[in-house]
Amino acid sequence: LYFFFFYSTLVLNGLAVADTTGPDYRGFLELLRPLDDDAKTVFTLKYLYEYTNAEIAEMTGISERRLKEDIRQGKELINEQI
Repeated sequence: LYFFFFYSTLVLNGLAVADTTGPDYRGFLELLRPLDDDAKTVFTLKYLYEYTNAEIAEMTGISERRLKEDIRQGKELINEQI
């Protein structure tokens, strides 16, 4: 699994999955800064693009159990920033 932003486009495993341009995304992406790349991918797909856990698990190859744990841990890190 790899994830990165290329000219404001979310790229997941070599496939451009979403355009992230616009002012609405800057705050969201700033909150994700302390997360590792897998967690950033999960949060972006879940909360920005509203994919279900099952869909994210299928796209990323991360088990739903690990996905839920990544979400829980990510929320804790984000809450520490706020």
